[in-house]
Amino acid sequence: MLKRVYIKSIQSYLRDHEVDKMDPHDVIGRGGEIDMLCVAREAITEEVRKYIKIMEGSFGVEKNHYGLDRVKARIKPTEILWIFLVCIQLML
Repeated sequence: MLKRVYIKSIQSYLRDHEVDKMDPHDVIGRGGEIDMLCVAREAITEEVRKYIKIMEGSFGVEKNHYGLDRVKARIKPTEILWIFLVCIQLML
C-alpha cells in the first residue's frame, strides 16, 4: 500500500513539474519543496498517520472489550500495591 502511495506521488510530481528543465540535483536529493523524494516521503508520512489514527481507535475499542481499561497498575511496584489493597479489602 505504501509503495502505491510513493509511486503515485512521484508520478504526480513528474506530471506537474517540468523536470527536464530543472537541475537534477535539486529534483533528487537536496531537499525542499522541489525535491521529488521529499514530496514522496511526505505522502508516505501522511498515509502512515492515517493508519495510526485508525489503529489507535481500533486498539481503544479492543482494549475496552477485553477489560484492559480497568487495569490499575502498569509497573511492578504499583501492581504489588494493588494486589495488597485488594487482599486487605477481601479480608475485611
